[in-house]
Amino acid sequence: MALRLAGDAAALLDARGAASAGAAARACGPGCAFCCHLPVTLSVPEGLRILAHIDSLDVDARERAVAAVFAVAAAVSGDSEELLFLVRRPCAFLGEDQRCTIYEVRPIACRGHASMSRQACADAHAAPEDPALADAIPIDLALRDEKNRTKTTLGLTLLQAGRDPLDYELHTLLRALLVDAQVGEAWLSGQGGEAPARVLAISREALDELRYLADALD
Repeated sequence: MALRLAGDAAALLDARGAASAGAAARACGPGCAFCCHLPVTLSVPEGLRILAHIDSLDVDARERAVAAVFAVAAAVSGDSEELLFLVRRPCAFLGEDQRCTIYEVRPIACRGHASMSRQACADAHAAPEDPALADAIPIDLALRDEKNRTKTTLGLTLLQAGRDPLDYELHTLLRALLVDAQVGEAWLSGQGGEAPARVLAISREALDELRYLADALD
């Protein structure tokens, strides 16, 4: 169920995003990886989908992927939340050619973010201490809205199924799933417990909004 939900949500966002009015004007493309140096959050089913992809790799490729995840997770665990957004640390899955090595199974957050100006992204990337530059990046608002709708639908579906809908930091979640298979099994069975990975403030706020919406729909 988990992999199907995550896959269906990703496919729906891709289809709607490709059909949106601003798709042709996006500045994003192969080798443009400025946003791949920012924190990413994802739900457990999205993490399980990435884990399945990692497990499908040959031995050497899997070892490299796991080592990269562990290295970034260790660094992320020691950062303050503010530093996470300032340090511009590359994602564990960003290849030497500046392309995503898990593009087919990348998180919904990545799929739903696109810029209309590569130069604006370059400027913001080079000066992380200047939030005005990040705010000035013209993004594809239609795609962002589709992403938000997709995340909300997925979250409500998980809530109704009695599953944890919270988003976690990418690398610490994958580390938890890789280290202990029971983390994924507990989620699949609907068991509660401590958060398996780092939770950012934006994810807690999103969960509060999701629960409010779920209560309003009851």
